[in-house]
Amino acid sequence: MGRRKIKETQKLTSEQKRLVEENENMIHWYIRKNSLSYDLYDVLAIALCKAALLFDEAKGFQFSTLVYKCFSSEVSREERRRLATFRGGGEIPLSLDAKVYKGIDGMCSLLELLDDERDFAREIEEKIIAKEAMKFLEKNLNESDYKVYLLHLRFLGQTEIAKITGLSQSWVSRSIKRTNWLLRTKFRKEIEK
Repeated sequence: MGRRKIKETQKLTSEQKRLVEENENMIHWYIRKNSLSYDLYDVLAIALCKAALLFDEAKGFQFSTLVYKCFSSEVSREERRRLATFRGGGEIPLSLDAKVYKGIDGMCSLLELLDDERDFAREIEEKIIAKEAMKFLEKNLNESDYKVYLLHLRFLGQTEIAKITGLSQSWVSRSIKRTNWLLRTKFRKEIEK
């Protein structure tokens, strides 16, 4: 399925406007289903409009399927944008009441963040294992397998990876399976923890 680019100034036709109006409730459903903050409503409304622009009945997909994909994509993009903004600067929290970025859920106080139930030691250990795994792969894989696996880690599909690398989709699939097997055998003890 090829991607169509949307022009920023492209207007909705009357049929597309009808689709957006009839399916506005999907925004509320998606927010509730994924326990998101309503400050993402505007982002999801834009995604709904993009889905209306991209929708083509001839392709055999339901509109709701395309909407869900657009919602997921836009929420991920917004989270990356917010995280980049947060990492890029801003005020340094000086008190426990200072507002800090908590991911897709938006802002919270520093005290709320410290009360989080996450196991930070485990998260740090996982990051160390991930770095060791990447060094291991870089050393033990050939260049094309390593490139395929890096693209796979960016959540690209096998077909997209095949287009980028110039390899066949079946070769990409086998490469990913080989690399996963290699990682499982090398890091079995860490995985089983």
